[in-house]
Amino acid sequence: MNNCIFNCCDVILAKHILPESSPKSLIKLALVSESFPQNQDDYFDGKGEPAFIRNTNLIFNSLGYNYKTYTDYLNNGIYLTTAIKCVKKDYLVSSETIKHCSNILETELDSFANIKVIMLT
Repeated sequence: MNNCIFNCCDVILAKHILPESSPKSLIKLALVSESFPQNQDDYFDGKGEPAFIRNTNLIFNSLGYNYKTYTDYLNNGIYLTTAIKCVKKDYLVSSETIKHCSNILETELDSFANIKVIMLT
């Protein structure tokens, strides 16, 4: 977790980007969720069975994939992240916040040279 360089007023300013845990060349698919959860333990790499992984597992397990952890996704070429890098204060965020976070997301995804699909979840 890093301090955000932007001064958005509709989020709690703390930029959350997942640590790199697999070779960037392996990633071919990125799943982008909306925003960082209120509870940090619910994020993809949270301890135990975080809510973000539990929800993602519902989809992939129903398709026959036996993924259980964030590492399972990385090892299979799937990167999980969020579009809004901070915790939202309310339901909506401003277009300015979206613009700032989209620049961060673009830089984040540009680091994966072999990415073929970006899905919004």
